[in-house]
Amino acid sequence: MSADAPRPKMIAKILSVMIPLFLAVAPCALAGAVYQWTDADGAVHFTDDPGKIPKKFHDSVQQLRPPDQPKEPKAAPSEESESAVESKPEAPPKPASEPERVQPTTAPSEPVDAHGHNREWWRKRVQEWQEKKADAQAKLADAQERLGQERFLNATTGNMERIQDISAEVSMYEEQIREAENMLSDGLPDEARKAQAPPGWARE
Repeated sequence: MSADAPRPKMIAKILSVMIPLFLAVAPCALAGAVYQWTDADGAVHFTDDPGKIPKKFHDSVQQLRPPDQPKEPKAAPSEESESAVESKPEAPPKPASEPERVQPTTAPSEPVDAHGHNREWWRKRVQEWQEKKADAQAKLADAQERLGQERFLNATTGNMERIQDISAEVSMYEEQIREAENMLSDGLPDEARKAQAPPGWARE
């Protein structure tokens, strides 16, 4: 047998020592540093306690894993910063928008009556009564035509009640026409005179 024959036995012996030691030291390695050294017989040793390492092997010790460094705690917010947030003044409320200025309906130089009404205001009053008169005249003409038809049919049907209803409409429209004519001829001019409006503002 050659000189290399004992070598497999030596390797098996080393492994039989290393594996149990590694399994024993592995949990400790999770908590702190792990140190490794090899003795004179070639056996590899592991430990997490430096005091267990023989002095003659201190120079050949290898540190496999540095100890876990504690994580620095997050700095708590300073009281000054919290107070700064709390004391931060609120934004001032936006100023309310100014009310829109209403422009005067008439120019300063335009003449008005004692109540502040200008010529255009009086002209509209006249137009309103003119329109009322025209509307009443149109309705009166329609009612008079229907009344004539009912009177013609009355000779055969004797429908006097229908004739009376239409006759009442005719009278109502005639009254409306008279009222509009009186306002246009007398009522509006009298109101204009009392309001000290210039002559002609309340005439047709």
